[in-house]
Order: sequence, then C-alpha cells, then structure tokens
Amino acid sequence: MSRTYVYLMDTFTELNLSFEELAEIFEKDKMKPFEIVKDSIKKYLGEIKGADLYSSYFNPKTLTSVIEYLVESKAGKVSVKIIHAESIEKGLKEYYEAEEKGEIRYY
Repeated sequence: MSRTYVYLMDTFTELNLSFEELAEIFEKDKMKPFEIVKDSIKKYLGEIKGADLYSSYFNPKTLTSVIEYLVESKAGKVSVKIIHAESIEKGLKEYYEAEEKGEIRYY
C-alpha cells in the first residue's frame, strides 16, 4: 500500500493524501501541496520567508510521485519533498533514477 510523506531534514511525516489526490491538487495549483504542509514545516523551521517549486516527478504506473520545494527560512534554503510511494526508500530511489534519465521536471 502506498502512502504520502513530507521529507524534511531527515524526518518523515505521513500525510493523508492518495496519489490521485496529490496529482489533482498539484495540477490545479503547483504550490498547493506546499500550502497543505506549511504549518507542519513551520514547526521545524520557524518562520518561512518564501518557497519555490524546484522539481516534480509523477509516475502513474508505479503510483510514485516526488514534489520538491526549496524553502527559505532562518536556517537558509532547505529542501522539502512530498513523496508518494509504496515505501519512502522506493520512492526516493525511483526519483533519483528518473533524475539520471532526465525524467524530472524542473521549474
């Protein structure tokens, strides 16, 4: 069974979003997934000065997606990934393999 997680500073937090929900939200507004997790991110980073979409990857065959935002805070720029996959490890592995193949979309 696949799940959705926020990956921030070597910490994973589970979200209650399916692959389809995440893809639909992202398609309508590319920053909306970040807005959904913004409050939980503030707990780790404090005040958020800004956020930019960095990259996205969606594979409907494996139900894997990774959306990466670069978040500006007092700690500097921090990467925040929203990962949907069968497991976190498989999701990240597929994402980095897709990156090597040029299948990641950068913004």
